[in-house]
Amino acid sequence: MVENIKKLIQKVKAEQDDITLFMLWRDAPELDKWSIVISAPWIDKIGQKAALDYWITLLRKTLSNEELSTVSRVGFLKSNDRFVQSITSALNISGGAATFSQSHVGNYYINEAIIFEAKKEPTVADFQAQITALLSQINDLQAQLSQMNGEDGNKKEKPLKEGESVTELQSQVEVLLKQINDLQVQLSQPEKENSPRK
Repeated sequence: MVENIKKLIQKVKAEQDDITLFMLWRDAPELDKWSIVISAPWIDKIGQKAALDYWITLLRKTLSNEELSTVSRVGFLKSNDRFVQSITSALNISGGAATFSQSHVGNYYINEAIIFEAKKEPTVADFQAQITALLSQINDLQAQLSQMNGEDGNKKEKPLKEGESVTELQSQVEVLLKQINDLQVQLSQPEKENSPRK
């Protein structure tokens, strides 16, 4: 079942987008069935009914009848749910499967769970911090370029550091500027369509 779920998650990520949290959850030891708990921003947008139809169809196609019989329900949590934020702040799991038994994860006690995805969603503040850090790097590189060149644009007599050239520094500045541009595009990206991609 674990391997089939990993394949299913990869398929969903390729078709839709990233998944913030995907876990199998068993509330009590005497229960023999799993609850599937899922959270993702694109699910927040399309709504729970459309998401349920989408996931149930995929689960039926991917899992065997025996595996399906061990699942009691599929539930969705908003990306900003406290449980989701607590788990994804405590863990960073993608493409794997981590088993927890009678453990505290974040602020929550977990009787039994298999967590396949737990990734904190980047916030606007995260993007802004990345842009600020990149701008700082650009300023440092531009300061180095200024030291290498005179005010009239002619190179100073001072030799370059070993392996360093103006062209290399300019290339680094261009790479950083592109990274800043990519982050700004992500910040201004329009909302995705409110339906699962086919």
